Amino acid sequence: MEHSCKEVINQRIEVIDSMRGFAILGILLLNITSFALPYAAYMNLFYKDSVSFSDVVTWSTLSIFTQGKFLFILTLLFGASLELLRQRERNWNISRLLILAAIGLLHGILLWDGDILLSYGIVGLLTWHFINTRQKLFSTGATFYLFGVMMFYLLGLFPVGENNSFWMPTLEDIFHETFWKTHGGLLAMEYRIRQISGAMIVVIVQYGWQIIGVMLWGAMLLRNGWLKGEFSHKHYRHLALCLIPVGMTIQCAALSIQYLYPYSYFASWTIRYTITELATPLLAFAYIALIYGFWPAISRWRVTFWLRQVGKMALSSYLLQTLVCTTLFYRFELFGQFTRLELMAFVPFIWALNIWFACWWLKRYSQGPLEQLWRCLTAKLA
Repeated sequence: MEHSCKEVINQRIEVIDSMRGFAILGILLLNITSFALPYAAYMNLFYKDSVSFSDVVTWSTLSIFTQGKFLFILTLLFGASLELLRQRERNWNISRLLILAAIGLLHGILLWDGDILLSYGIVGLLTWHFINTRQKLFSTGATFYLFGVMMFYLLGLFPVGENNSFWMPTLEDIFHETFWKTHGGLLAMEYRIRQISGAMIVVIVQYGWQIIGVMLWGAMLLRNGWLKGEFSHKHYRHLALCLIPVGMTIQCAALSIQYLYPYSYFASWTIRYTITELATPLLAFAYIALIYGFWPAISRWRVTFWLRQVGKMALSSYLLQTLVCTTLFYRFELFGQFTRLELMAFVPFIWALNIWFACWWLKRYSQGPLEQLWRCLTAKLA
């Protein structure tokens, strides 16, 4: 009986590791735009005077199927890990999150200002408090998430000029951004520090509330057994069937606003993104439910083993993507040289490198290199 229980626990961990690997690889589909194109390209399809048909198709596809969904899953699973590790002593958990924040800060300053680890570390401290003091986390998580969405909309009501560099940059703005990103050095660090400072203000005022909400949902879903796969496969499949059409309808409605008002900051960014953030949880949960619902078949796929290896060393895999992309687009000066569709051709090769490195490393060691460092520093600080 004990052996049977251990097998069930191992299987559940495998599902979560596979989901985490799925999320880590999935976020590259959007992050590669942040690495390879100006800031405005991430927010605005029409940031340039001319937009190709391939750009429209690529933007539309990514907006519907990927924007925010994989990051939501990764955040959800981070919240689940906080629940899983809460039996550890308080100092250990706090140290773990502080070390993660420090890694994120260094990552953001030295390599790429699109870092999410700093936000996870800081917001995770508050989330950990709620996980340890609240029994019913769903309503608390929903309140935080919807408050964050509401704050985003309210901030969007403030008048913003349509020609701001982060929305509609001039050729001079793009040239300047290209220069400091490809030349690196202290100038690049200075700009990255500015971007990180601005991002932290956004986390405090708006985005951090959404992160807390998603993490609390992750903790709650692990606590009630949903993320452990304790519900029936039929339940997961039925849930996915219900969520997908609703989520897709809302997401398509948001995307339609982009094309109805292509040059309006308020309509194309504030309203569209607000609606998108309402669709994101539905589709992210649908993706998870599909994997759990068909897990008996999916677990036998070779690709699932690869995802699980990437998921076991998610931190190292995430930072490896940064190293590869910053090398390609900054050191080799390929920044701004490719369309959105052409950038998608890089993704499978980076995925292959992620998978190869994870499989190679875990044949030799029990943890990823950054995971080992994280654990070692946590133990020393605690």
